[in-house]
Amino acid sequence: MNNNWILTVKTYNREKRASMEPVFSLGNGYMCSRGFFDEEQDGLLSLGGIYMAGIFGLARYTPWKGKGRELVNTPNFYSTKIFADNEAVTVDEEKISDFQIQLDMKTPKLNRSYVWTSSNGNKLRLEFERFISGSDLHTAGQKICITPIGCAPTIRIEVGINADVTNLNLVSSEPLPVQPGVKHLNLVYQDTNCILAEIRGYEDVAIAEGQKVSFKTPHNAEGLIHSTSNDCRHIFEYRGIENKCCEIEKIVYVYTSKDGEKDPLFRVKKLLEAEACYQEKLKEHKAAWNKRWEVSDIVVEGSEEDQISIRYNILQLIQSCPEHNSKLSIGARGLTGEMYEGCIFWDTEIFMLPFFTFTNPKAAQNLLKFRYHTLPEARKHAERNWFKGAMYPWQASEKGIEQTPLGVGAYYSIHIVADIAYSIMEYWNATRDEEFITEAGAEILIETARFWESRVHKNPFSGKYDILAVRGPNEYGVIVNNNLYTNMMAQQNLILAKAIIQLMKEKYSAEWEQLKDKIGFRDEEISRWDDIIENITLCYNAELDLYEEDDMYLSRVPLDMKKAKPTAKRIIDTTIPYEGLMLYQVTKQADVLHLMKNLHWRFTHQQKVNAWEYYVPKTCFDSSLAYSIHAVMAAQIGLHEEAYNYFKICANFDIRNVLLNTVSGLHFANFGGTWQAVVFGFAGLQVDEDHIKISPRLPNAWNSISFHIWYRGNLLKISVSKESTEVFLKKSNGKAICLKASNTEFILDESNNYTKLSMNGDQ
Repeated sequence: MNNNWILTVKTYNREKRASMEPVFSLGNGYMCSRGFFDEEQDGLLSLGGIYMAGIFGLARYTPWKGKGRELVNTPNFYSTKIFADNEAVTVDEEKISDFQIQLDMKTPKLNRSYVWTSSNGNKLRLEFERFISGSDLHTAGQKICITPIGCAPTIRIEVGINADVTNLNLVSSEPLPVQPGVKHLNLVYQDTNCILAEIRGYEDVAIAEGQKVSFKTPHNAEGLIHSTSNDCRHIFEYRGIENKCCEIEKIVYVYTSKDGEKDPLFRVKKLLEAEACYQEKLKEHKAAWNKRWEVSDIVVEGSEEDQISIRYNILQLIQSCPEHNSKLSIGARGLTGEMYEGCIFWDTEIFMLPFFTFTNPKAAQNLLKFRYHTLPEARKHAERNWFKGAMYPWQASEKGIEQTPLGVGAYYSIHIVADIAYSIMEYWNATRDEEFITEAGAEILIETARFWESRVHKNPFSGKYDILAVRGPNEYGVIVNNNLYTNMMAQQNLILAKAIIQLMKEKYSAEWEQLKDKIGFRDEEISRWDDIIENITLCYNAELDLYEEDDMYLSRVPLDMKKAKPTAKRIIDTTIPYEGLMLYQVTKQADVLHLMKNLHWRFTHQQKVNAWEYYVPKTCFDSSLAYSIHAVMAAQIGLHEEAYNYFKICANFDIRNVLLNTVSGLHFANFGGTWQAVVFGFAGLQVDEDHIKISPRLPNAWNSISFHIWYRGNLLKISVSKESTEVFLKKSNGKAICLKASNTEFILDESNNYTKLSMNGDQ
């Protein structure tokens, strides 16, 4: 296989291992395993790290509303122990050599190998392989090969399912996590091949897991298989043969009571009765992923390192998306760690959703449907806080309940309400999904508009509508008035609600009448929205032609960034307490610039340049959300070197552990942002109301890129080089597509399905 599909690490550092485990995660949207080592037996590193979508237990923190809950570290079905002449195989620097771990992203599977030296000098070569099926949500596989090198020791292998695990309690930065974590699992049944564990307290859930194990020994090897009745474990002992491999293959099945199974243990046992072959399951898994990569892949010519990084970001997005269930979404750390307890933020809609919208529209629809399923809770949240409409929580549980810990600021972080509305507009422009917009999208847009109508305050002195006491994307603006991002996105929310009502009246009148009656809508509401749209406060300095982050930002104290941020650690972890940040002109991540990326048509090129020159020196990049937006904006305003530099950081963010907190899980907003940096930034893709626009700005290091997008039922392949742009209509919905590239407009349809333009606009 081409090496640009493989992420490889050839050095081993035990102290940094916990931070590397999330990097080598595998998943399928239903479950995900961190890249922990199969054979560890003691201490923190033996706890594994396997999380399942929608499986939560009671947590120790107090949230804004209801009970605190957290992702549960579920049974470790890769649990393995290996002994040579009664000495346990452990992965210690002084005992191993030729270490290598590889994430094969094409398949995907995780391979790891090393040579281990025992206390008496015997050497074993150990090779591990695992996958979590992309063709069957409930299946995983494990393979182990053990080869004695120049010796013939007695080898004992134990493979099983270990439910005696706690949560990892992963803290947000180095060093290793804090223990003890909560023990959520109560083991109620186990035999040689199966376990049944229960989780109680938050909601009652049963998890059943089973294993089908086979041993393949070299010719003439003598061995004995032990089966245990009170432990889910197979034990195999044999006399090793010099330079001959013993293989262990295992298929795992996982079901829970939330899968619609009355008896998940019965289901698992029935599966174990059937024939199952590791290689066959792996083949099915690979075929499913080949199909995914046909549309999702981005091919880069010119930099193998960038190619690997881009594929890695795409892989992790796909692996954590629960596209099988519209009542779930993707948490900020996916299913790769316990930080933020598996909660959903604006990260999903603003950073991740565009990738799915253009590569897997059905998955994108389900992610948006999650917000529709949780709309009733958003209405309750608004009412509890004395507002109208729907107030989506900043940190949402799978039920849509606000999970932000008390005192952290959920009341102020309200731009998420407009973010969700904006994402519906983006999805609608790209898909024209009439089913979603009539059955769910329109209702969300109207209810979020109602929230903003009640959240604005008419200033008695200026006559303008202010939005007071908020926190924008710049979370170091702890609490401000008239954050530009919040105000303009709220304004856009109102504009979108008006537009969707007009569309419903004109095209879907029957559906509109039903919705109107359901939500009690009155046309007089629109006149109030019009007044707010016209008169909302948008902070702007005419003398500088500069949009202001909030109404006091320009008046705050300038900050010496070198003094405030002497290391890679965040400012709040080193020099300035959170409550002290309001004194300074400091921006945690893109705020005004992020707004300009979202609502690009509302700003001139010079205004974008002015904002860049003013805010970037004041930005400390203390968030994983920072670099990708700067990469997009730098590309769009022609700062090619800066764009590529920011891209390099975001594309390798977790691989290089930029913020020193990858230990607590991967940063999924950054993955989506990296895709946007490539497609929206370097390829220059923009989708507007009636056309697609392509304005390429390739980095000097790249010769070309090519990728696919779904656009309103059409599948397009777009190839961009420094000389030309090619667009090929691979699948058509029968309707013509308007494209604009290199200042030229052209039409693609079934009779004219290909065009090529040179960079000077010649066709």
